[in-house]
Amino acid sequence: MLATTIAGVISITAAAVFSFGLLSKMVERMVSLSVGILLSTSLLHALPEAFESHTDPRVLFATLLGGLLAFFLLEKLAILRHSHHYEGDGHHHDHGHDADEAGKAGWMILVGDGLHNFTDGILIAAAFLANPNLGIITGLAIIA
Repeated sequence: MLATTIAGVISITAAAVFSFGLLSKMVERMVSLSVGILLSTSLLHALPEAFESHTDPRVLFATLLGGLLAFFLLEKLAILRHSHHYEGDGHHHDHGHDADEAGKAGWMILVGDGLHNFTDGILIAAAFLANPNLGIITGLAIIA
């Protein structure tokens, strides 16, 4: 529970820092670092731990492949949902939004972040139940 609270506080602090434009030039590097940490944690710690549980390796790899494909399709869906054509096709619109649309987006972000943090908490709890060291590593990976 402490790791989940720390992760939430750090993410809120980071969101406040980035919303004011501070450190905005480092976002790309920080995202790359976060992706690397999460991938290394899942592949070097969580996957070997799953193999030690004596689960059928075909089931483990099918689950891993299914998760990778699901997120690949989710990313492609997000790109299709917000596609723009910049090749002089006459498609023009502004990105100005009124306050009502901003309020709706804020609620969507709040609900989405709440669901995301809930699943982070489940993951951290499951990792701690499997092995306290794995829980600490998973909590640190989520914070990163």
